[in-house]
Amino acid sequence: MIRDSPERTPESVRMSTLFAGGVQLAGTVFTALLTLFLVRALSPDDYGRYAIAIAVGSIVLLPSDFGISASAARSIAEAYGNKRKIAQIFSVALRLKLISALVIGGIIFAAAPFIAKIYSDPSLTTPIRIIGVAVAAQTVFGFASASFSALRRMRAVLGIVTLESAAETALCIALVAAGAGVVGAVAGRAIGYSLGAAAGLLILFAQHGGLRVVRRERFDPVLARALAVYAGAIALVDAIWAVLSQVDVLIMGVFLSPAAVASFQAPARLLSLATYPGLALSNALGPRLAQGQRSARTVSSLGTSARVLVILQSFAAACVVLYAHEITAVVLGHQYRHSQAALVLRCLAPFVLLSGLAPLLSNAIDYVGGARRRIWIAAVTLVLNVALNVILVPQIGPVGAAVAVDAGFAFFVLAHVNLCRELLDFPVAPLAKTGLSALAGAGAMMLTATVIGFVAPGLAGLVAGLIAGSAAFAGVIFLSPDRSMLLTVRQ
Repeated sequence: MIRDSPERTPESVRMSTLFAGGVQLAGTVFTALLTLFLVRALSPDDYGRYAIAIAVGSIVLLPSDFGISASAARSIAEAYGNKRKIAQIFSVALRLKLISALVIGGIIFAAAPFIAKIYSDPSLTTPIRIIGVAVAAQTVFGFASASFSALRRMRAVLGIVTLESAAETALCIALVAAGAGVVGAVAGRAIGYSLGAAAGLLILFAQHGGLRVVRRERFDPVLARALAVYAGAIALVDAIWAVLSQVDVLIMGVFLSPAAVASFQAPARLLSLATYPGLALSNALGPRLAQGQRSARTVSSLGTSARVLVILQSFAAACVVLYAHEITAVVLGHQYRHSQAALVLRCLAPFVLLSGLAPLLSNAIDYVGGARRRIWIAAVTLVLNVALNVILVPQIGPVGAAVAVDAGFAFFVLAHVNLCRELLDFPVAPLAKTGLSALAGAGAMMLTATVIGFVAPGLAGLVAGLIAGSAAFAGVIFLSPDRSMLLTVRQ
């Protein structure tokens, strides 16, 4: 059976957050290394093809899970401490997960030629077929990670994520350097996730008796139905979110060239790192918000975490606005010097500001059982994003996609704040006050850095502006009521 309390001392919120932060750090480092390599090793056209293949896989990934991982994680979190119940949940969910992974991987493999035909690019067929393998492995990997998170074992998640990220990065670099191009890049992804999924299941089997559970536990149709009912709502939200997360790339692929797609996707992929602090906190707090585990202290920690994220993300957004050209030149290289990448990066600053709250609040709602109430939010966000993309991309290119992302995220986050207020009595007023303070700090930072850069242009002025601007931001926050706010989430 799955061993949990009292045999094992559960991780505290602080330790779970630290390990979850390690997960995001590992992902950040390896993602940055791989992105830096690929944008330089592949031509803009090839990187655009790579982006399209990844977008196809990403659109299928979340709905291919059919909500099983999140539904099982919620049930495991609610049953925390009940070893017998957890064993039953794990047995049913794992069987469903393996079947769904094989089915969806096969569908993508078979549909690859038709997808490539849509883009009038037969060379996309093989990368998309390999992406089918990657998606099958990635959805099993996600199930293992979600199970560990629900069991409050973020240390194990850190281990398998580090293994997967390191393997994917090393294999992608080796294969592309050997001349395999786009095919090598997606093959490295498929192999990396296969290794990560295998390691995750093996650790579950070894530490929690997972293999014995699967063999011994009878498949419970009543439990399977209960998991499926809630999984259905999550799957619908996931399907909408999957399309939303990649619709910009896919629409640009229809209207614009692969190189134009790359000028949006390369900076957007870098800014996806901005979601990591929110993901770390959501993985630590989410399971503790489940029915039967929730306390007023945990809800208070959720509010404090949201306020901390607003401050951190506001600082990051200000940096993006100030140093978009420098980031593009240093990180993406000369191939993007004359593209719209820097402008896209600057236009995505609102996304950076909001991106930490999105995973924190949406994950909290899923764990408290409010997934069905998220469906309309996701649907409206998708319609808004698609409409703006179709209108703006043909007119202003990749910048139009950035505007669509900002508008969609603004609606998504504000709607989730209101839903958390309804379901958890989430403190909205303190968050709003923190947001105003953070925006004032970001404004002070940008004004200070701009003045110094005008007076002393060049590298010295840039460094001085960053230091003085950061001090101005910190000064505004220190003078605001948020100065006394704890910057750690306590249990």
